[in-house]
Order: sequence, then C-alpha cells, then structure tokens
Amino acid sequence: MRIDRLDWRAGEEHLRIIRIMNKARTRNCGSFPADWRMVALGEVCDVVSGQVNPTLPEYRNLPHVNGQNIESGTGRLLDVSTAAEDGMTSGKYLFAPGDVLYSKLRPYLRKVVLVDFQGVCSADMYPLRPHPDVLDPEFFKWLLLSDDFTTYADGESRRARMPKLNREQLFSWLAPLPPLAEQQRIAGILKEQLAAVERARAAAQDQLDAANALPAAYLREVFEGEHARTWESRRLGDLITRFNHIIHPGDPTKGEAIFVGLEHIEPNTGRRIGSLTLDLGSLTGRKPTFKKGQIVYGYLRPYLNKVWIAEFDGCSSVDQFAFEVNCDVADVAFVAAFLRSETFLRRSAVVTTTGQLPRISIDEILAVQIDVPSTVAEQSRIASNLSARLNHAIAVAQSCQSQTADISSLAPALLRAAFQGQL
Repeated sequence: MRIDRLDWRAGEEHLRIIRIMNKARTRNCGSFPADWRMVALGEVCDVVSGQVNPTLPEYRNLPHVNGQNIESGTGRLLDVSTAAEDGMTSGKYLFAPGDVLYSKLRPYLRKVVLVDFQGVCSADMYPLRPHPDVLDPEFFKWLLLSDDFTTYADGESRRARMPKLNREQLFSWLAPLPPLAEQQRIAGILKEQLAAVERARAAAQDQLDAANALPAAYLREVFEGEHARTWESRRLGDLITRFNHIIHPGDPTKGEAIFVGLEHIEPNTGRRIGSLTLDLGSLTGRKPTFKKGQIVYGYLRPYLNKVWIAEFDGCSSVDQFAFEVNCDVADVAFVAAFLRSETFLRRSAVVTTTGQLPRISIDEILAVQIDVPSTVAEQSRIASNLSARLNHAIAVAQSCQSQTADISSLAPALLRAAFQGQL
C-alpha cells in the first residue's frame, strides 16, 4: 500500500450490511411479531451447578476460561490455557459443549462466549445451559450481547459495590423469545452478518492504521532521505534558544492569559485542539509563557511528539519548553517538524527517566544534531510542502476514523433489529 494513496473501501461486506439495515428500518419496529413471547431468562436456561477441584487429574488439563479470555462485545474466545498452566487451585465450574459462558463482573464489558468444548471456568462467570427445546444456544449468546440485556444487567449490577450481576437478577430479565426455528434462522443471519461486520471493521482498521502512519513516514522522507545527506549538520542549540519567562503566583501581572497544556496538543500532528483562559491574578502554580511564533515542546513522554507553533502569546504547563528560533539561519516550521520526527528521537537517545516518567532535558534537546539546507528559503519551501502533505494525512485519518466508527455501529444495530423481529 502506497503511503500517499489509501484504499478507501472496507470491503463489500460494509455496503451489503448497510443495505440490510436500511431494509430492516423500513419494516414495522413497534411491537414484536405475534408468535414471539416475553419470558424470564430463568425459565429457559440453568446455571451449571457445583464446582470441581481443578487440581484433580481429570480436570487439570482441561481448558480454563476466565473473563480475560473473552473479547469484549464480540462473543469471541481468545487464547486459553489449561487449568494447570494457569496454576488454578480454587473451585471452578465444569462446562460442556453448547454452554454459554457469561462474565457476571462489570456487565457493561459484554463478555459472553458459546463454547464447543468441555472445560472449567472462573467462579466469576455463569456457565449457562439453555433448555434445548425452547432456546437455541447461538441465539442465546447474541441475546446476552444485546443492548437491551446489557443496559438491564449494568443497571442492576451497580447496586453492588463491585458491579456484579447476581443469579436472581440474571434470571429475572424478560427476554423476547421467538419460536425455536425462528431463533435458529435469526442466529444464522447474525452469525453470517456479524462475521461480515468484523471483516469490514478489520479492513477499515488496517486503513486507519496506515493513515495514522503517514505523518511519521512523511517526516522520515524529509529528514532521512537522500537529499538530507547533502545538508549541513548543526546543533539544535545553534538554531534555537530556550524562552524562559515564568509567571509565579503573587506576581503583579494582572488580567487573563490563554493557557495551553499538553492535553491541548494532538500527538504527532502539531495541531492545537483546545485551550483555557486563566485569571493571572489567582494563579496557584507557576506558568511558563510563550510568544506567538515560538515552538512549544512537550518534554514529558517525548515519543508523543507534542510540538506546536504558538499562534498567540500565552502560557503553558510546566512540562513544556518554549523555544525562540533564530530566523536568520532557520525556518520555524522546519525546526518544529524535525522536533516531531523519529529522527530527532533517535538522535536524542530518546529519553532519560526520572522515576517512572520518561522525559528529555533542555540540554539533551539543544545537543541534538539536525541536518538543514543552507538557506532559510529552502527550509521554508520544504516545510511548506511537508505541511500540505501532513494536512492531507490528517484528513485521510479522520475519514478512516469516521468509516471505522460507522462500521462499529453496525453490530449493535444488527442485534437491535434481530431482537425486534426485523431480520
């Protein structure tokens, strides 16, 4: 995949699912079909009773499933180990093929899976066995993943200190239940269509990942390309100096100032995405200032590349440095782009650490070598072209993100349609 041309399609599945949903919306969504009935969940399934000792020979080599092995919201089982490999010693439930495992902790996580093997599961899960003459296991799984059930389970579980759905609450939920043959038909459609949604989501995510990688790729092309090898190598300290004016509590400064913290700077792109207005007369902590046109650099977690060019005079959080660029020898946008690049991070040996929080010092920044064209005009031309490409990359990423969000909304929409009799 070329870095400057992305495939905008997330697969035919996306368009096909949208057509299905549009068709479903044209049908009556008021009441359930006449042959459906509302039943308490406890009437159509049981919780497998009794626990087994997972250290016994007949159980220790069985697969062990806990909440961490179930993907949230999808009904997919992730990699599992045996009870022995997980070091299990306390009592576990023994489940059988066709059982539905439901994690009763934090129901909003929607951790549900239909198993096709025998194994043991955590006591924090309900191994549910549907009554085969009235409840299809696949339909049951999707029912427990639906918005209606999750909203109910989440609300009931929050009465406890640790959100947990007890057995009485689980069995009291009124489930919309069609005849068994209809359940099986609906379950088959959901299995096919939700698999298609996942394929479309994975394709869209691949596109989003590629789009998010574009800024770094463009920066590498500028600062590590063939042309960069012909440029003069200079210390950053020869091009920039730290601007070090601080407003302290109690200073006679009055009025207001625009405040920009690290949280207001988008990683990697150099975009400011917010600000605050501060009353300088009531400061409770010191605030470094910056001036319009200066480079403001976030030195905590430098790998986030929170670097921007100030559009106004203001103040920042103490975890940012402001730099004044010597415009006789360097272009501001060119230097700011370099500070956001992987090239800069590698040449600075990335970070030193104080405690557990990565940071880079002012001396480390100023000591880094930067390759620069001999004229400011050439630097400015390169920076301008780079800015246009980066803006394009941002637009591509935003479109991919919107597409991914649209696809992610299809799964709950399909489930809603299924349990309103619209599939």
